[in-house]
Amino acid sequence: MNALRDLAVLDGHNLVFALDRYRGQTDTPVDSAVEKLVRDTINISAQNEIDVALIFDGRGAGSKSEPADGVRVIYSSERRSADELIERLVFSESAARQIKVYTADRAQQKVVWRPGVRKMSPRDWESLIEESAEEAESDRGARKSETISDRLSEDLKQSLKEIGQEEDQ
Repeated sequence: MNALRDLAVLDGHNLVFALDRYRGQTDTPVDSAVEKLVRDTINISAQNEIDVALIFDGRGAGSKSEPADGVRVIYSSERRSADELIERLVFSESAARQIKVYTADRAQQKVVWRPGVRKMSPRDWESLIEESAEEAESDRGARKSETISDRLSEDLKQSLKEIGQEEDQ
């Protein structure tokens, strides 16, 4: 992950169970909700140019993904909780780097606080997703109405016009 970019640390299962966006219907498997959270995370990372560590309580030996598109997915092992991994990650980061920790766990928020760390709620994460979706939709709309000619500088348009006139002669 890029040390110059801000870092968002997400308490994965906490967000999945706190937000209707992921819980959705009660028959939605947790794995589907996790996949949706991962997709949202990748989009947020790209649109906001931030690094994201998405941490889940896991099974077995634990696992880590290689950072891809600014996102690292980490599952804890049986001996460690996601909370412990979040704490270790936050305290291992440079104090110069801005960090936001997204969780509804108040105890976790208190433990990870230090200068440069902002405590964020699941609702804050949901707001960020909504803002990013609106921005992406606005960008798509602007691109649809824009023609190639709209993208050209006036000087280039004039040069092309002159070339066309020369060919007509």
